[in-house]
Amino acid sequence: GGGGNGSGFSFFGISSSGTKILFLIDISGSMVGSDTGIANYQAVEAEVQKALEQLQSPATFNLLTFGAKGERYRSKMQDARGREVEQAMSWLKRQSPVPVKEKAVKAGRWKGSETFRNTPHFGTELHEALSLAFALHPDVMVILSDGGPTFMSRPNIPKLEDGTRVESAPALLAWV
Repeated sequence: GGGGNGSGFSFFGISSSGTKILFLIDISGSMVGSDTGIANYQAVEAEVQKALEQLQSPATFNLLTFGAKGERYRSKMQDARGREVEQAMSWLKRQSPVPVKEKAVKAGRWKGSETFRNTPHFGTELHEALSLAFALHPDVMVILSDGGPTFMSRPNIPKLEDGTRVESAPALLAWV
């Protein structure tokens, strides 16, 4: 959902509007693990670009990725302008799990999700991306993932107000 009188956009057929838009994109290896995974992931990148190109002033945006950890494109929200969108998309493409899979397949070392161990693409640490997202105070967050979150980065696990560690999907939802 969205709020404010900002820019409208569509993402895989879901329409929203707002002035501070965040896209949280899963870059875990499972995103490209299936036979159609590479094409599907590239469709995600294309859809993010399409959505960013739909944004108009006064809209701002940021991109966050999550796999082994959460990463954000910039520390602050960015104006939705041509050059900034180009730079954001270049950053997103550098985060992609596609080259890791392609290299492993070409070398005959493809072992499914195990191929991504010790890379930024092993795990689905959504809680880290959400921590970064909440600090930006968005009015719209678009989260794209193919599965449930993992909680492997133990030092960075947030806590609920009652002190419960966010180490499960239900606790994550309560935290959100």
